Amino acid sequence: MSKRFTLNKADMIAWVKNALWFTAPVLLIYFGSVISIFSAQGYVFNIKDFIPNNLTVVAMWLWVLNRIVDALRRFVTGK
Repeated sequence: MSKRFTLNKADMIAWVKNALWFTAPVLLIYFGSVISIFSAQGYVFNIKDFIPNNLTVVAMWLWVLNRIVDALRRFVTGK
């Protein structure tokens, strides 16, 4: 861990690893919504089906907020 109110390389690497881990649920929500559209009865392909729905957009915003909180937590805490 870095000193308080600083971020070192180890903190940044850990932050990026956490970002990758927490990206998986957002991707699962997005792909789940796209797959559910494709599996509907009488589906006709439309490129607009790849636009994220409201649930996916909320998950994306929560991911962004989570990344901000994690960065601030690492910045404020220290040894």
